[in-house]
Amino acid sequence: MMRTLKVFLACAVSCVWWSCNPAWKGFETLESGWHYRLDRLGDCDGRADTSAYYLYEFHVQGVQSGQSSEPFEVYSGKFPDADPNDSSKLLYDILRDMECGSKVTVGMPLSDFYGQWLSGFTDSSSLAGNEEVYLHATLLRVFSEHSFREYLQSAAQQGELEEHTAIELALMNASDSLEQHGKLYIQRHVQGSGDSIANGREVHIRYHTFLLNGIQLDSITEMVFPFGKPGQLIPGLQYGLSFMHEGDSATVFMPSFLAFGEDGSSTGIVPPYTPIYFEVKVLNVVAENE
Repeated sequence: MMRTLKVFLACAVSCVWWSCNPAWKGFETLESGWHYRLDRLGDCDGRADTSAYYLYEFHVQGVQSGQSSEPFEVYSGKFPDADPNDSSKLLYDILRDMECGSKVTVGMPLSDFYGQWLSGFTDSSSLAGNEEVYLHATLLRVFSEHSFREYLQSAAQQGELEEHTAIELALMNASDSLEQHGKLYIQRHVQGSGDSIANGREVHIRYHTFLLNGIQLDSITEMVFPFGKPGQLIPGLQYGLSFMHEGDSATVFMPSFLAFGEDGSSTGIVPPYTPIYFEVKVLNVVAENE
């Protein structure tokens, strides 16, 4: 009995609380007080820090309660820069250092998790307000710029992703000004100062068409036409132009219901259920009375 008591007291004196806590057995203790463990390595190739895009799966589990959130998947591109003193930077660094197929578990107070960008993706209401949590993270896939666009196009065509979601993911790292009008997205490159486009005005545009994976479908085309006349343009381009002015240069992204729909193009170049985009420049707008 005395021997057992001495061993217990020795542990209590010689180690900090978390190293004696069985919840953190096998974990590395970080300077922040968080705990980190690499659980396993998978068999896919690549690393987050050398890839353009990644797909993670996360779930949060209470250390004391055992309550767990539903797993949720998050596509990500370049992680934003964070203040060195911000706990978000520590989590970004952990995720950036992962190999494809690896799984890590990060232990932290629930209050720290609420301060992370991931907290908006999950319902953690079942967790006790003062408990610590395991954040489980698995790096499922890594992508290059090209393979990500290929994946998004295929996933949209197969119904694995909503088409507007595929477009949003393709634009997650967009640096130019981005607008959303319903399910149509306009990425502005040059903001013109000329007349706006309205029904009845003569419009001169230059454009070319792309699949979401970046494949160009046509040579550069120029058109001069009275805006608003039916049958001249596919609905998405017509709608996108209504938000533009003379001198504007933009990329207009649209799901298939605003483009070639469930049948694809009559030529077969655009498959069914395929989001597309146009690179378009408005060269001239002439008002009706000019």
